[in-house]
Amino acid sequence: MDATILNAISNIKNRKTGNSITDTTKTNYKNMYNSLKKIDNNFFTKLLELQDNKKEFNKMLKKVADQVWIENPQKKINRARSKGYFLLISQIISLIPELKEKLTDYGNTRIRDYVKETFKEQQELQDDKVDFENLKIKWSDYIKKVKEITDDDNVDLNDKILFNLYRFIPIRDNFGKVLLTDKNLDDDINFYNVKTKIFHLNNYKTKSNYGSKQFKVPDFIAEMIKTRYDDGFKYMISKDKDKDKETLYGNGVLKQYIQRATKKLFGFSFGVNDIRKSIINSYENKSIKSKRELADRMLNSYNTQQGVYIRNERN
Repeated sequence: MDATILNAISNIKNRKTGNSITDTTKTNYKNMYNSLKKIDNNFFTKLLELQDNKKEFNKMLKKVADQVWIENPQKKINRARSKGYFLLISQIISLIPELKEKLTDYGNTRIRDYVKETFKEQQELQDDKVDFENLKIKWSDYIKKVKEITDDDNVDLNDKILFNLYRFIPIRDNFGKVLLTDKNLDDDINFYNVKTKIFHLNNYKTKSNYGSKQFKVPDFIAEMIKTRYDDGFKYMISKDKDKDKETLYGNGVLKQYIQRATKKLFGFSFGVNDIRKSIINSYENKSIKSKRELADRMLNSYNTQQGVYIRNERN
C-alpha cells in the first residue's frame, strides 16, 4: 500500500489550477504521510477498518487533530495546523479506488467535519498572527464615525447595532447568530434577553478558557435591538424577519458582511480584527491593570494582546 499511496501523492493536482503540484509540495505531503504512519504504520487501511466502530474511528481522527506524532512539543499543539493532514487524507482516499470504495458515508462526513473545523480554526489563527501592516483605523476615528452612523436615518439598523456593539463589547466575530428572546435560554447558544438587556455569549472560540460570558448592553443600543425584536426579527443581526427560516448572513459569520459594510460606511474596508487592534492600540499608554481588564473584556490574554495586536497608527 505504501507504494500506491506515494504514487497517489505524486499525482495530486493543484485544486485551483489543475496542474501538478510542485516537487516541494510532494515532499511535504510525503513527510505528512510519514507522520500519519506514526499513528499506525498502515494508517489508511486501519482508519477505514475502524469506520464501523465510531468511537475508535473518531479517536484516530482526534489523534490526527492533536498531531500526536510530535514528541515533546515546546508549546501547546494548535489543532489548526492539522487541516492539511485532513485534506491529504481526503485526497489520498479519493485517488485510490480500493480505499475510496471502503469509505462509508459516516467516515466521509467525519473527515469533512474535521476539514471544516480545522479550516475555521486556521482562519482564526491567521487572524491573530502578528503582521506588520499599519493600523487601519484609529479608535477615536472609529468612535466618531460610529456616532455619525447612529444619527444617520439612512443607515440600516443592523449596521447601527453591530458597530455600536463593537464599541463596548469588542469580541471576535460572535454577533452573527444571536437569538433575540425575552427570557434566559440554555447555555449552548448565544442569545440576547431584551428584558434584562444582557447579551449571553455561550458559544465562542475561547470558551474553554473563559467560560460563558454575559455583557450588559448600553441602553441606547438596547433600544435599537428592542425595535428589531418588536418588529419580529429572530436574530439580532439578520437579513429579514422571517421566523420560519434561517435568515443569517454567512450562516452566522459576519466577516464578509462587515468588510462590505465598512467599505460603504467608512470609505474603506476593514474587519473585526482591525477593530480589536484599534481599541488595544488606544490603550498603549494606559496602566497594565487597564490593559488586563480590556483583555478580559475581549476574551483573550494580556500577553496575546501585547504580542499580536499592538500596531503603529496610520499616518
